[in-house]
Amino acid sequence: MSQKLTDDTRQVDTLLQDIITQVLPSSAETAQTLAGILGTFRATMAEALARAPGLSGHEKALVDAKEPIEAIKAYRARTGATLKESKDLVDRYRDELERA
Repeated sequence: MSQKLTDDTRQVDTLLQDIITQVLPSSAETAQTLAGILGTFRATMAEALARAPGLSGHEKALVDAKEPIEAIKAYRARTGATLKESKDLVDRYRDELERA
């Protein structure tokens, strides 16, 4: 799961909650509509986070070719993941290969 995606999701969620509770407290119908939008947003983001990408075939091939740094760079470029997230994913894949 991408930490940036998770952080962005939290920021949008907080912003929508603030709009519902602070900006439009006098309009019950609008607040109810925004609450529905917030619920939809949360469900959509939960799905996206659950489908967070793993290593692609190309990235796995780089690891297999003993090019883990290139695999990390490629994963980061493709997903926007942090260096730590990318390295952890590549390391987990390498560990799986060693156990197999």
